[in-house]
Amino acid sequence: MITRFVAYVLAAVILLSSHGVHAAGEAKHPHAQDWSFSGMFGVYDKASLQRGFQVYKQVCATCHSMRHIYYRNLSEIGYNEAEVKAIASQYTVMDGPGEDGEMYERPALPSDRFV
Repeated sequence: MITRFVAYVLAAVILLSSHGVHAAGEAKHPHAQDWSFSGMFGVYDKASLQRGFQVYKQVCATCHSMRHIYYRNLSEIGYNEAEVKAIASQYTVMDGPGEDGEMYERPALPSDRFV
């Protein structure tokens, strides 16, 4: 009796799952977009990227890290060398060991990874 019940349940599952495939009908596809960053010679809006970095610093950085990105990479989104140094110096990193053999904190450099 249990095997007959299992067979009925399996048959019902197979029948119900096969009809769901055709229920959607014709799917509508989104129109093609022409983005400024499309293609090999595409460019990004640097002001938009810098706003995105500001949002990351103020909102996203509390939970998400960019520990594999260096501060020097900020030059790729339009920051000059002085601005990159100023942004990096706002953070402290562990360095060392010093002359006394102890680890110490110092201001971050552009060659450091994001804290």
